[in-house]
Amino acid sequence: MPKGNPDACNTQCAQDIGAYLWTLRTSSSSSSSSSSSSSSTGGSTSSSSGSIAGQVCSDRIIYGARQLKLLTRDEYQKSVQDLFGVSEDLRSDIPADAKVHGFFNNMQSSVTETHADAYLFVAEKVANYSASQNFRGMPNCTGLTEAACAAKFADEFAPKVFRRPLTAIERAAIVKIFDAKYSGGDIKVAQSLGIQALLTSPGFLYRSELGEPVMRHGADGNQYVAGTPLETAAAVDFPGKVYGEAQADGSWMIRMRDGQTPYIEKHMKFYPAGTLIQVTLRGQAAGDVAPKLEVRTGGTTQIIEDINFNEYRTLKYYVTKLDNTQALRFELRNGGAVAGVDRVVYIKSVSVSPATLMPGAADKDAYKLTPYELASFLSYTYTGSTPDDTLLAAAKAGQLESESQINAQVARLLATPRAQKQLGDFVAQWLRTDEVLTVTKDPAKYPELTAELRAA
Repeated sequence: MPKGNPDACNTQCAQDIGAYLWTLRTSSSSSSSSSSSSSSTGGSTSSSSGSIAGQVCSDRIIYGARQLKLLTRDEYQKSVQDLFGVSEDLRSDIPADAKVHGFFNNMQSSVTETHADAYLFVAEKVANYSASQNFRGMPNCTGLTEAACAAKFADEFAPKVFRRPLTAIERAAIVKIFDAKYSGGDIKVAQSLGIQALLTSPGFLYRSELGEPVMRHGADGNQYVAGTPLETAAAVDFPGKVYGEAQADGSWMIRMRDGQTPYIEKHMKFYPAGTLIQVTLRGQAAGDVAPKLEVRTGGTTQIIEDINFNEYRTLKYYVTKLDNTQALRFELRNGGAVAGVDRVVYIKSVSVSPATLMPGAADKDAYKLTPYELASFLSYTYTGSTPDDTLLAAAKAGQLESESQINAQVARLLATPRAQKQLGDFVAQWLRTDEVLTVTKDPAKYPELTAELRAA
């Protein structure tokens, strides 16, 4: 393709290159992937029948491995560029990547002592650069106390670095760094130490694809899709609210206090053969204890579930043998006493419909990526870097669930210059053109392979 001007290769040029690439396809079978097991992940979509690498594939799911992937040099470099604006090339300071079948991939790499020393050295460089830029792009701590700055750092910035919300233990560790006994009472020193702690943490260095179970419990409805008719109601329209209030985002906050059992309740249409109940909600743990949501119909408990995620998610429940005289109730249960702390869950909407088993549904012991893991997967796949604010916001809002939502994010990422570079790097590794400047060739056999030709 024309160097630096790939758009010039269109019509016949593009057809010729496409025809050449097609000759390189493998004819080997891809049927060796594992069947579902408790250690399989979902990116749970079934492959439709079609011809792939000379093989006709039936309607089945191919499961990937549950894994942690160490960032490659390029992924690390692009991530710190996007997070801190670093301009220096830091890749040579990091141990070399593993190469698997021609591609840089650290899925089987671990952090050795050499790695740890290198990551700490680079993290100090990044922290010093950020300090020299007055911590541009990070929460402004001017005039704040150590505790206030620590809270902003842990709640607003650290989740961007980890590509997900922090756990209670992680947050406590980050906040502790801002203690004067570590920073000498200098908030800028504390911020620098905080950066170093984040960049040397597994939460940053590894891309998680461990996933979460497809089936959380017996009433889990993730194996089902909504049939027709579909009845949807906003949570603010439910009567029977106790200790709650409407929120600006259209949700209803259910708050547990004073030993009461707060709830929302409404009669909705049920289907005796099987009903799919979908509720969009989020909730936060009090300390390390999650609020427990109880789903009840007609006074019968269907499921009690921990709600401990800051982003909105749509949870699905599959229930049978219900009649339309029964009310649907969501109650907030005590998940364990934490003195002086309320339990809070935010519910946005509820829908009911006939339940239809999903075509090519994943095995019940399979796993699927969490919204934040999916955001990272999309970002590193298509741009080679950490998720941007738009992707993280979509994960938090539960807007990476449907195929159309995911496709919209893919299209957005592919339209960026970073994606063009990422695709070029992929092709270069695939066709080994990334080695063209360094590969050794006998000049007697290949006199035409001049430096000018290599550069072209």
